[in-house]
This record gives sequence, structure tokens and C-alpha cells, in this order.
Amino acid sequence: MKENKLIAEFMGYVNTTPTDKDFNIYEHPETKKLIETMSMQFHTSWDWLMPVVEKINAMVSTTSDDYDVQLQYDKTLGELPTMCSNIDWVYKAVVEFIKWYNKQKEGDE
Repeated sequence: MKENKLIAEFMGYVNTTPTDKDFNIYEHPETKKLIETMSMQFHTSWDWLMPVVEKINAMVSTTSDDYDVQLQYDKTLGELPTMCSNIDWVYKAVVEFIKWYNKQKEGDE
């Protein structure tokens, strides 16, 4: 799942097999445990997805003077109902925000 790879890299996971397009193993940034992309559960587990939402929320609060970040947050995650229980909606919003964020970073380089 390319979206799970996108999220993993956003969260600081390191691809230990960058030259192998079919078989990707990532290292967790804190625990150093290895995991295949096929075993990542960002799309099915709140335990996996909520730390991503929390990182985005923290990023938005620390860059509150950055209008573009706040606007994109409002367009993606900000439009979700406060008590949203549909993991698919939250997952898609997270992916959309990260794709936008990565494009902004590329433009800064």
C-alpha cells in the first residue's frame, strides 16, 4: 500500500530496502523494530492512525502562523466530524494532508 508507505515515512520510519520496489521493510523510528509495508495497519487500526493525526495536530498548532498549513488542515482533517468513527474517512484525510505537506516541502528545497 503506497499510502501506508507515505504515512510511515511522514512518521519517521526508515525504508531499509530502498532499492527493492516489491519488498519494502521499514524501521520504526523509536523502537527500531522492522515491519513490512504489507503488515502496516494505518488504514485499519486506530492505534496506528491516531498518532499520525496527533502529529498533524501538533504540527498545525506549532505553525499556527502559517496560513497555508492551517487552510490545508481545515480542508482535510478539519472538515471531519468531531467524533468521526469512520477510519476510512480519517485515513483518506490524513493521506491527503501528507501528500499536500510533502509537495510543500519539495517546493522549499
